[in-house]
Amino acid sequence: MSSQKVSVIIPVYNGEKFIGDAIKSVLNQKYDPIEIIVVNDGSTDSSESIIKEFGNKVIYAERENGGPPAARNTALEYATGEFLSFIDQDDIWHPHKLGIQLSIFKKFRDLSLVIGFSMKYKFNSIDEIDEDAQKEFTTLELLLGSSLVKRKSFESVGSFDPDLLSGDDTDWFLRARENQLPIYVHRDLVFFHRLHETNFTKRADRTKFVLMILKKIKERKVKTGLAVAGALRKPENLEDMINLWHTAEINE
Repeated sequence: MSSQKVSVIIPVYNGEKFIGDAIKSVLNQKYDPIEIIVVNDGSTDSSESIIKEFGNKVIYAERENGGPPAARNTALEYATGEFLSFIDQDDIWHPHKLGIQLSIFKKFRDLSLVIGFSMKYKFNSIDEIDEDAQKEFTTLELLLGSSLVKRKSFESVGSFDPDLLSGDDTDWFLRARENQLPIYVHRDLVFFHRLHETNFTKRADRTKFVLMILKKIKERKVKTGLAVAGALRKPENLEDMINLWHTAEINE
């Protein structure tokens, strides 16, 4: 495993409108070395041909459609980096995302996971992003795209739950807290969460998956005695959200 290499995982399902921008935003990172693993999750559009236009800049894999968590788990089998990061097919990374987050790991070596700020708004292409004009939409969300994770964290937390076609990232973060992984929240903008008419989370039955997550938490608590220590409560404001998830005990 190469030291400091970041394996970037991108699941794709019928993402022809967006996947090119997502890959470009990873290639635009002011950091190296990176390996990009794109898993085609049974797409029926032209996603495959668009991905393959990037040639050997990406590692391409394909599988029958099983949903984002199953595609991410497939990509984990290919990953060789010391760090893992994720981006969905319709989102964009800030060019300094990996540089910022790896500098935090370099400063605080005992961390397992860092989470940065994201910006959620409507844009049509990577060229339209204006972070200064949209600062009011910058906040903290529990999104894989705004995070960077040490690979060894998956040894204790496990992979993504394939049953959770929506909310698998939230479930993984909650399991990370249950396992008392040190999490560092920073305020730098690292991720642009694109809003559009076909967002998967809009189409999914989110209530169903929230209930599934709650049930799984209860089952784990009965089995292991571990709990999420208040993480399920609704934060009162942004500062409360930060304090809730910044679990690392470090001296700045």
